[in-house]
Amino acid sequence: MTDLSHIYSLGAYCIKEKGDKFYVAPTGTTNWGKPHRSLRHACSSIARKLEAEYVERKNRRIAFNKKYAVKRRVA
Repeated sequence: MTDLSHIYSLGAYCIKEKGDKFYVAPTGTTNWGKPHRSLRHACSSIARKLEAEYVERKNRRIAFNKKYAVKRRVA
């Protein structure tokens, strides 16, 4: 039996606090997003971005497998 699990290394993000607002940016960039009113909202924003990245990578993998997978004979 083969292990069909997959591991994705998702992007890293930074949070900057300025006054009472929180800003999110991918690690290594200075492209800060819109202000969030709380740390919880900023973290939720990161979670949504990571979810979208995960779904996009999974869909890309599935599409690749459908296009190039070799049909295996069932024993």
